[in-house]
Amino acid sequence: MSIKRVSYSIANVILVLLLCISVCGCNTCKHEYNVSNVKEATCVSVGNKTYTCSLCGASYSEEIPATGKHSYISTVTKDATTSETGEKEYTCSICGKSYTEVIDKINSKWKIGHYVDDFGDETSDAYVIGTFTGEFSNSATTGS
Repeated sequence: MSIKRVSYSIANVILVLLLCISVCGCNTCKHEYNVSNVKEATCVSVGNKTYTCSLCGASYSEEIPATGKHSYISTVTKDATTSETGEKEYTCSICGKSYTEVIDKINSKWKIGHYVDDFGDETSDAYVIGTFTGEFSNSATTGS
């Protein structure tokens, strides 16, 4: 009789272990996770993604830290001239953070030259010689 009790006790232990494994989730599944519910992180807010095992349904979530990288759009708020600096404002399209940058004065070095005739004498017809940096316009060009 003691032999039957021992084998019965071993059977009970195995049954309890199997029950424990199935209840507590200590199974031997080799998880194959799929990613779902992805919320991308932005410059100021955290993101999130969920991993779910396609074999047993086990899942967990992971937080994606905020990137800190802004998506700036620039706007010229004051045009630069040859006598004054200009301003350009950058604003993040996501969080609204902004900053201003100075635009250097337009650097121009120019002089008026005169055409010469066949004898090398200056005529009354004139032209402009120069180096221009930045944006400028005149009656012949715009935004050049």
